[in-house]
This record gives sequence, C-alpha cells and structure tokens, in this order.
Amino acid sequence: MDRISDRHDMHADRLDREERRVSEAGDEQNTMATAQKKAGKLLLTLQDRAEDLEAHSRRNNVRIVGIEESTG
Repeated sequence: MDRISDRHDMHADRLDREERRVSEAGDEQNTMATAQKKAGKLLLTLQDRAEDLEAHSRRNNVRIVGIEESTG
C-alpha cells in the first residue's frame, strides 16, 4: 500500500509542477501581449508624427517664381 501511496504523491507533485509551469506560461503570454499592444500604439503614434513632420517640412519648401521671398 505504501508503494501506491508513494506513486500517488509523486504524480500529485508532478501535476502541481506542471500546473505551475502552465500558469507561468500563461502569465508570460499575457505580459507579452500587453507589451505588443503598447508597441503597436507607439508605432502608430510615431508614424503619425513622422507624417506630420514630413508634411510640415514640405509646406515651407514651396517657391513661386516671380514673387519675392520673405524671411519670417
């Protein structure tokens, strides 16, 4: 009977370890998903800023022939 009890305890311990590993993997996946969402939002923000800066820089580079340029 001790042998069966020992095997049961061994399997219970093994099951506990595996459940912890699965739980930790789930937690890590949630952390990575959150980081990915933040990175995606940051990417969109930076793309918007880059487009805005590019459009702004082009606005000031218009030269019309025959009209004097002003400085200011």
